[in-house]
Amino acid sequence: MSWLADFLYWIARWFPHLFIVRATHEAVKFRHGKTVITCKPGIHFYWPLVTDVIRLPTVRQTINLPAQVIQCAEDTQIAVSGVVVVEVRSIEAALGRSWDVTDTIEDLSLTCILRELVGRSVDAIGRELKDRSLQKKLTEALRKELRPFGVYIMYAGLTDFSEARVIKLLGAEGGTAVIPEG
Repeated sequence: MSWLADFLYWIARWFPHLFIVRATHEAVKFRHGKTVITCKPGIHFYWPLVTDVIRLPTVRQTINLPAQVIQCAEDTQIAVSGVVVVEVRSIEAALGRSWDVTDTIEDLSLTCILRELVGRSVDAIGRELKDRSLQKKLTEALRKELRPFGVYIMYAGLTDFSEARVIKLLGAEGGTAVIPEG
């Protein structure tokens, strides 16, 4: 009986299909694997035999970044985590230049935070957090980094900031433990 389902699926691929793009999304149709057609919110058709469709939310999204440990100037280590608020402005760039947009945003955000904080003193970082100049620097730096991917950074900043001690665990299981100081 499964052959009948496979046969009906094969037949259905020869006819146009309807799909809906929500108001919060956009879609891209890849016709013949190379022609890119952007679909705004609404009702659209595609030929499944020769076209792939990918939908992506384009409205404001928040991405919580995992904690990372950074070496400061006075040989202390800090544990920081952050948040990035994004909006997709070009779905063609987002899907055409990156396999997973969220992973790209997260990876570039973590490296940007590291670049901005490594080798600086804990006191200097704390002062910049209080006067919000660090958030402004991170936001501007990330805007520049993610522009080629069609992503606009609305806000980037730290959500956690503390001195930490890192202990590497060796053995079969391995791993890292981050212990806050104090």
